[in-house]
Amino acid sequence: MEAYLRSFLLAIAVFSDMGGGHRPSPQEVAALRSRIAVAAERVASIMIAEADTNRDGHVSWEEFCEWYDMGGHAVAPWIELLNVRKWVVQEPANTEAMQGHLDEEEADADADADADAMEDQEIASDTVLFRI
Repeated sequence: MEAYLRSFLLAIAVFSDMGGGHRPSPQEVAALRSRIAVAAERVASIMIAEADTNRDGHVSWEEFCEWYDMGGHAVAPWIELLNVRKWVVQEPANTEAMQGHLDEEEADADADADADAMEDQEIASDTVLFRI
């Protein structure tokens, strides 16, 4: 679980602006990696201690959801970024040209279809998310 959280936090850092185009030095990258490792270890420890309520060594989807709803969101608010529907996307200045001259209705229909497809994907309550 810790490796997953560390990877997720690293991805967030990579996709963030990191100072408006500033290329970080090797020392800055090392410091960021260190902070990410500490954060992942702390969140993993808290999640294991609090979410595995039946103490079977696994955090199920149901246990994770209950933990997250009951306060886990305060421990790791960045987990919200897994829900891509909450992302704010800025449209490029020349959207029409980039969409191959699709009209707005076609673009909206494609976006609605993608959102519907994501909503249709469900995770069974007995799915194991993390093994301890």
